[in-house]
Amino acid sequence: QYQKAAAALDASTKERQRWQEAEHSGAPSPRSGVLGKLDELMYDPQKGSKVEVRVKEADAELSAAKERWEAISTSIHTEVDRFHRQTNADFSRGLREHVLEQLEFEQAQQREWEQLLDIVERVETVPGTAASFRPSSS
Repeated sequence: QYQKAAAALDASTKERQRWQEAEHSGAPSPRSGVLGKLDELMYDPQKGSKVEVRVKEADAELSAAKERWEAISTSIHTEVDRFHRQTNADFSRGLREHVLEQLEFEQAQQREWEQLLDIVERVETVPGTAASFRPSSS
C-alpha cells in the first residue's frame, strides 16, 4: 500500500510538472490541424488547481500509508518479543511437565521392581548356589 501511494504521488507530481512547464512556455499545442484545434477547445483553465488537488491527495495518502507502516514497524518488535517469550514459557512448561511425568513413571517402575525383589527374596534358596548370593547395598 505504501508503494502504491508513493507511485500515485510520483505520477501526480510529474503531471503537475508537465502542466507547469506547458503553462510557463506559453507555446500553443505542438499538434496542428484538427488535433491542435481539439487541444485549444479542451483547454481547462482550472487544470492547474485540479492537478494540485490530486498532488495533495496523493501526498496525504502517502503520509497515511507511512504512518501505518511506522506504527506496524514499531509494534512488530514488541509483538515478536512477546511471541518468543510466550513460546519459551510454553516450551519450558511442557518440558517441566514431561520431566515430572517421567520421574513419576520411573518411581512407579522402581516400586514394582522393589516389590518383585521382596517376593523373590522370600523364596527359599539352596545354600551355595548363585540364587543365594545377594550383593551388599554399601
